[in-house]
Amino acid sequence: AEAWLDADGELVVVERGDKDSRPEGGTKQTLTLGLAFPDNFLLDTLSGREATVRLLVNNNTPVELRQAMRSLVREMVFMISGHPLPVTEPVAETVILGVDRMGAQISMRERMRPMLIFFVLMMESLSLASLISVEIMHCTVLAIAATPAKPSHILLAKTLFGMLLAFVQVVVILALIDAFAVGNLPILLVAAALGGLMFSGVAMFVGSMGKDFMGTLTWMMLFILPLAIPSVASLFPGSAPLWVRLVPSYSLIDILNRAANYGAGWLELAPAFGVLVVWLLGLFGLGWLTLSRKVARL
Repeated sequence: AEAWLDADGELVVVERGDKDSRPEGGTKQTLTLGLAFPDNFLLDTLSGREATVRLLVNNNTPVELRQAMRSLVREMVFMISGHPLPVTEPVAETVILGVDRMGAQISMRERMRPMLIFFVLMMESLSLASLISVEIMHCTVLAIAATPAKPSHILLAKTLFGMLLAFVQVVVILALIDAFAVGNLPILLVAAALGGLMFSGVAMFVGSMGKDFMGTLTWMMLFILPLAIPSVASLFPGSAPLWVRLVPSYSLIDILNRAANYGAGWLELAPAFGVLVVWLLGLFGLGWLTLSRKVARL
């Protein structure tokens, strides 16, 4: 089909090659797309009779545009006739990644509780590591070895001192930030004790590796920076990625967060406690073995 503009400014559509139907004095128009509705289109559509709508295109009209115009005509017919479109929309479903905390949101101050506990453990482990490093450097261990005390007694004393030092500080901070008001008190105390043992193992390893304060601080940073990642991740809602959950301190931070902020119980936290004990045995065993070998070589 061809489009012509007659002398009155009206657009006339004629068949290609039909010279008799062309308007006199008209000019041919170059159109990309057009729709030619029959005169009785509305009446036929409302009465349910079949009507033919001509889609006018040229060789340069994209196929996608042609299909879109066909769909437009079909939707117009359904709308005019009052029939619904023969399509169904997919059911809207909300997918929540991780635990749904809707209605149980907490403030940023409460989210910072695990981070505060972690930094207390970090400072206490740094203190214990510095103490061990100084005692090794000044051969204090040799003086103790001259007494009836055995090397295992020295290691046990360092373990108890480090755990109690960290445990007392953590309990004080938990009380100051009002964590006992929401959380389960026995769970928080057990988590604080296990955290103190874990970081005591880190302190024994770092203290036996560092030869002075700067060396001890360098080794401590190599351990503390990766271990601090879960405490920072607890500030943000949502589930932590897999690589963060593989960090040894993640289970401890997770227990403190869920117990202090959401009141989680023993059954809910049992898997996290299991993972924490495994990491505790690994890190504490590493620190005990390293320090015992260091003492034996003095």
